Amino acid sequence: MNEDVDFPELLKIYRIQNGYRQAEAAQALGYSKDTIASWEYGRRYPANDEIPRLARILEVDAQALARSINAKRAEAYRLKTCGEPTVTLPAASHLLQPDQSSSVIRLTKEQATAFLSLLGGDMEHDSAKRSTLITLLKMLGGITGVALANPLQELAQIGNLFHTEEILSISAANIPVLWQLYFDGHLSEVENGLSDYLLPLSAMVEQPSIHQKRAAILASKAHQLACMIALQSQDYTSALIHADHALQYARVAEDSCLQVASLIRKALVYLYLKRPSQRLWAYQEAMQYRSNVSPLLQGRVYMGLAETHSALACLEPAHENEALQFLDLMHKTFPSHPKEDPNFNYTYFSRTTQYEGLIYLNLNQPGKAWEILAQTDKDMSTLIVPDRVELTVHQTNVLLAMDNLEQSTTYLELAVASAKALGSQLRYYQSYDIYQQMLVKWPHEQQLKELTDLFVN
Repeated sequence: MNEDVDFPELLKIYRIQNGYRQAEAAQALGYSKDTIASWEYGRRYPANDEIPRLARILEVDAQALARSINAKRAEAYRLKTCGEPTVTLPAASHLLQPDQSSSVIRLTKEQATAFLSLLGGDMEHDSAKRSTLITLLKMLGGITGVALANPLQELAQIGNLFHTEEILSISAANIPVLWQLYFDGHLSEVENGLSDYLLPLSAMVEQPSIHQKRAAILASKAHQLACMIALQSQDYTSALIHADHALQYARVAEDSCLQVASLIRKALVYLYLKRPSQRLWAYQEAMQYRSNVSPLLQGRVYMGLAETHSALACLEPAHENEALQFLDLMHKTFPSHPKEDPNFNYTYFSRTTQYEGLIYLNLNQPGKAWEILAQTDKDMSTLIVPDRVELTVHQTNVLLAMDNLEQSTTYLELAVASAKALGSQLRYYQSYDIYQQMLVKWPHEQQLKELTDLFVN
């Protein structure tokens, strides 16, 4: 059980998933509407004797919930007594707080020294003990949901312990774990852990050696992941830099699959920057490698081209036919079991339906887009992970295009709550943009005006 629970966000998600308005949730839970509203917006918190019952309803550990609520009470009291100002949004600097779960193990230099002392002897010259150490570090990387975040930084400080081969071996074990952690929603952990691999691997690539290509492969994968992290915090400049590094190292490695994946990351940055022409260039660059890459990457490139052409259709109608042709190619190419593809562990290209929904939304067919996204919703886990939060944002946008006020407000609340829970500024601000469009479409709706508190810190 993750002890880092957030009562306001849990309450919002419970209410929205059950289709309740605040008044309906209040009736179901036996409280007043004002009480529910004040809890959701963090202005007040339940009494301690109410926590066990609420924990059962929200399906969280009662002790963890009590600790979280008491900590927030203490923080609110500190702010009140210190007289620090309240900051209003639209801003989301509070979203990317350090994740305190235990999916990544970080060693201090003292802990690293103690760890090595367990093996004893002269580690630098005893090959048997060195081999044991490397095996232990690789085993940590193989445990699902656990990675040793900074073995290179702290352990290597002790007598320049590791040789190049050993650094590469540890990196190869841990980088796939960090990719998995990212798609499991541990963004802060991945950002902290990844920083320990980028510089050592990049430095190895810059020096010609027998290890250069292997280092380039790992560096490309690491920079692609860094690109994804930068996107979630809306640092588009850093995201493009990481995508360029990933592409550069993929070329050093002479690996077509990595080059295509890096170009896809670059196209994704252009998607969020709303630059369809540059996005089209990136996918067209990737097309030159299509005969040398796996069906997973081929299909993902076709999907990207389909979505990009659909975005350009409003400027030139001929793009609509191009979009539908590439969509058909994607359906014929994308594998039925993507996880079996050898490139899956650093791409996680498993679902194309979200992009298919975007295509039909771009082509002014929101009803078709909703059907596709609704099916995706049924097949996807309800956990708050990047794919789920992205889907909720897309669904909100489609409902807006369908002029569905009731459902679009419900999904907007869920999108904002989920973005905050994940720690994604990208999805938070996308939700805020949708809210602004809703206000333009329905300027006199009181229920929309009440949602302003969603964007107040």
